[in-house]
Amino acid sequence: MKTPRCAYMLSRPTFFLWFSIKVDGDHKFRLSFPVPIYTLFLLADLVEDFACIWRLFGGKKAKAARWQHNSAVTKENFVEKLKNPSPEVLSSAAGVVKQLLVSLCFRSGACDLLDVDFASDNEHIQVKCLLR
Repeated sequence: MKTPRCAYMLSRPTFFLWFSIKVDGDHKFRLSFPVPIYTLFLLADLVEDFACIWRLFGGKKAKAARWQHNSAVTKENFVEKLKNPSPEVLSSAAGVVKQLLVSLCFRSGACDLLDVDFASDNEHIQVKCLLR
């Protein structure tokens, strides 16, 4: 009788957000950093859960912030809300990040998000951000 193996292979594709920085010249440097999209999705879900718990136990401060809602959204107002976020702002930002990740993965597929190539006299710098 064979013993079962612990390694499993996923039948669905895994998407990565791949950051790559390469510097050639006097100072040679290379950094590649893959981030699974599933991890980013879990972090957005964690922020949304934190916002729900904060809304429950926020007390008077959360209730007072809800009444000071301004319907006109300007750039300065949005930046101020991000500096001192309320549970509603955190929850909506997490929802936006989730929708962005889903649309990137399932509607666009593998693509190059950012590709910068810069060369000077003695330095050559490449920065790439890929979705694979």
